[in-house]
Amino acid sequence: MTQLTIQQALELALQHHTRGDLATAENIYRQILAVDPNNVDGWNNLGVALQQSRRLTPPVFGCRANFSGESIGQNREELRRQGRLARGAWCVD
Repeated sequence: MTQLTIQQALELALQHHTRGDLATAENIYRQILAVDPNNVDGWNNLGVALQQSRRLTPPVFGCRANFSGESIGQNREELRRQGRLARGAWCVD
């Protein structure tokens, strides 16, 4: 089996996510997080996939673009343009 970089795995997961294959996307996001538990894109997109599959009720939660404290709210459109934030992602800053 071909090994992917974290970035390649995120791109693959996002392709599945965008096509509506939430189960496959979730599986890939979880594999990413097993290797890189601090991966913000993996956590964010996993949360979106779980919410879209109605397996996560939407609590009020904050999320960060990175652990230095950069708020997603300030950069949401740029992150979406870069493909790092799944469509439908929401955050409370």
